Order: sequence, then C-alpha cells, then structure tokens
Amino acid sequence: LRERFIYPISPELELRYKKYDSIALGMAAFSHSTKLHIEELDTILAQYPRFLLAAIPEDYLPRHLASVGYRVVPVRSATAEAALFQVEAPSRQ
Repeated sequence: LRERFIYPISPELELRYKKYDSIALGMAAFSHSTKLHIEELDTILAQYPRFLLAAIPEDYLPRHLASVGYRVVPVRSATAEAALFQVEAPSRQ
C-alpha cells in the first residue's frame, strides 16, 4: 500500500495560500533521494481523476480543489490530526 501513496507538491499554490514555497521546493529536491513518491500536483490531477486525499486541518488543498470544481467529500470526519477526502475531477462536457 505504501507504494501507492503520493505526496503532491505545488510551489505556486503553496506560495498563494501560505505566502512561502519552501516546503514544496524542499520536497521536490528531496524526491531524488527518497523512495517516497513526490510529484507535482498538476501531474497527479492529470493522471488520477479520482483519488483519496489525506489532509491536515490547515492544508489548503481540499479547499483549493473544491474551489476549482473538484468534488471533495469527507470520507472520515476530521480530527485534530487529519481528515480523509474522496476527490473527483469535474466532469468534462
């Protein structure tokens, strides 16, 4: 199961929502020296129209995806540590 986990990064979104991009840039550099799957968010979204997203409460990604038309549905109630969401791309018409 561990091989199926992907850590999404987007320096642009991190800069927009958090006012810094150092975590995304650091994770991008770290991706070359680890077995973790660290990929650009746009690549992930293009490849997977449906996926599960684990997010901590202060994560901008669930809100951002919902704001651009993705269906973001809680699967497990949020706790102080994390929440799990089912995410589905907008239907193409």
